[in-house]
Amino acid sequence: VNLQLSDFTLQNHKMSLLDQHIMDDPDFQNTRQTALKDASDLACAEVMHTTHRYWYNLVGRRYGVQSWAPDSRNYYDIKGALNPSLGRKFPNGLRGGEKWIAEVLQEKLKLILPDVTLRM
Repeated sequence: VNLQLSDFTLQNHKMSLLDQHIMDDPDFQNTRQTALKDASDLACAEVMHTTHRYWYNLVGRRYGVQSWAPDSRNYYDIKGALNPSLGRKFPNGLRGGEKWIAEVLQEKLKLILPDVTLRM
């Protein structure tokens, strides 16, 4: 606690209120209602942030919150940059020890990654 600046830090990270966008997020609502007793404001301290992830510890609650921002990369730009000659086409180009990958992915691939060509 720094009385001159009226700062309170938790392990060198300033405390603040948890962002309202996180508080209102549907995925967070169940936890907020049950474990956090429908708290209107939650004090938190940032643990770490990266380009697309924010990680906060809720002060006095023994809970952590991680929030991801959407990926801003354009998939079509990346797709054009890949060199198809650098990989083997899936599933025809699989080697003997890789056949299990096709068995696991074959049915789910159309649902998870429609219109995508995988390369090994």
